[in-house]
Amino acid sequence: MEEKLKDFCSKMYLGLSMNALNVLREDMGLARAIQTCAKIWKNFGVYLAPILEEKYGLTEKTIPKVAETINSFLRDYLGFESTISESSDDKAMIVIKPCYQWIKFKEARLPPLCYQMCYAMFESIITQLNQDIKFQPGAQLRQGADRCELILQK
Repeated sequence: MEEKLKDFCSKMYLGLSMNALNVLREDMGLARAIQTCAKIWKNFGVYLAPILEEKYGLTEKTIPKVAETINSFLRDYLGFESTISESSDDKAMIVIKPCYQWIKFKEARLPPLCYQMCYAMFESIITQLNQDIKFQPGAQLRQGADRCELILQK
């Protein structure tokens, strides 16, 4: 993808997530804002799954192929630095390091709760692509790790 378009998509995603949380926090308080944002991103994942399936030609919905699709989406459109550190028929792990979204949330003095939106969206995408694949977070920046991990497994 052209770098200017990639940068634009990345900034749009970041801006939307930060502004949604900020506006909702002002209107309804932080706890309800986070719950609402997580629901929005979960629904967004349902919307994105068939788009990603078509865009990346995902016909074989195995753990390695779904992980490749998620990793490509992270890199191509959201602008994250991510890699697949483990991939087998039973488990795959995507590592995001560094997480620019986490950094930008903290710089904007927003609570760095972006993981609640991110995880809801990716869990939803993964479930839509293959209901037999389970998502769980691994290491997390919010817990002091130097990265965030997205784990897909049976």
